[in-house]
Amino acid sequence: YERTDEARQALLQQYYTIVLHLIAEVGGVREFDTHAGRGDMAVFTPVPATRQRAAVRLLLDQGLKVPAGLLSPAILAKLSPAGTYDANPIAGATLSQLFSESRLRRMQDAEAVSGTGTYTVAEMSGDVFRGIFRDVFASPSDKSALKIGINDRALQRQFLKTVDGRVNGNSASRTDFKPLAKARLREVARAIDAAMPRAKDVVTAAHLVDI
Repeated sequence: YERTDEARQALLQQYYTIVLHLIAEVGGVREFDTHAGRGDMAVFTPVPATRQRAAVRLLLDQGLKVPAGLLSPAILAKLSPAGTYDANPIAGATLSQLFSESRLRRMQDAEAVSGTGTYTVAEMSGDVFRGIFRDVFASPSDKSALKIGINDRALQRQFLKTVDGRVNGNSASRTDFKPLAKARLREVARAIDAAMPRAKDVVTAAHLVDI
């Protein structure tokens, strides 16, 4: 099944390429081929905030989830005795791209120049943190049992690892993302504390304590 494995890897790479195009909208810049004397249009303009918000929503809803067809047990059982647990092998690279320093700086540049009406680092960080931990950011009136699936647990751990690298050490961001990420982590911690009584299965409870 070597060719099957090669085909699956090629599809995963294509999937990642599509996700990168999606991420490019966040903090993205449009370049227009405008020359002196041909009008006063700016050569570089930020991607509209509405498109950036939509890109982040799509990334959280679909981009961080490998298409089901690539996770078919009937196929995976022929390719490897292990590896089905890591359902999104490109999650780390995807999140690193989203939180890249150049992207964060472009977002701050747009905020500094345009002020209101831009998609800011503060808004983006809030959207992403709440999206990754949507299970624990439930309504206070929600008393239903909380169960976080195995792939979502893996994604949350990978997310925290990526954020740690952008907050601590030599790769820490020099933008507002660093203090904002710390504030978002405290929000997540409070949400987890509030959600703990709803965690009825032992794995979910242990996961929440661990992270």
